[in-house]
Amino acid sequence: MRRILCCLAALSLLVSSAAFAETSKSFRAYVVGVDASAKSIRFRVPDDATPPTWSEVTATWDDATVWEQAPEVIYKTTPAKADLAAKLKRDTKVYVGVNDRGSSGGRWWIEHLTTMPPASTVP
Repeated sequence: MRRILCCLAALSLLVSSAAFAETSKSFRAYVVGVDASAKSIRFRVPDDATPPTWSEVTATWDDATVWEQAPEVIYKTTPAKADLAAKLKRDTKVYVGVNDRGSSGGRWWIEHLTTMPPASTVP
C-alpha cells in the first residue's frame, strides 16, 4: 500500500509540473484585415532577419484588451476604446502584444494594441 501511495504522489508531481505555460509576445506589424463580428484582427509581422520574411498572425480581442493611439510619436499614447478596431484600415501600423493563454500558440488574444504614427517603421 505504501508503494502505491508513493507512486501516486510521484505521479501527481509529474502531472502538476507539466502544466501549460502561457506565451506572450509583442511586435510591430501591419494590419491585414479586421473581422468585427469575430472580434479578430489579422497582422502581417516581420522577423528579425535582413531582409525580413513576413508571416501572418490572427488574434482575437476581448474586454481585457487595452487600446491606445499614438498619433504623433510612439511613446505619447492616448487611451482608446474597442471601437478603434473598426477604424483600423489595411496597412495601418500597430504595436501589438498577444498571449496564447496556454494554447501552445494555437490561438492568440490581444493584450494591448497601440496605433503607430505613419512615419514609424515596422521592420
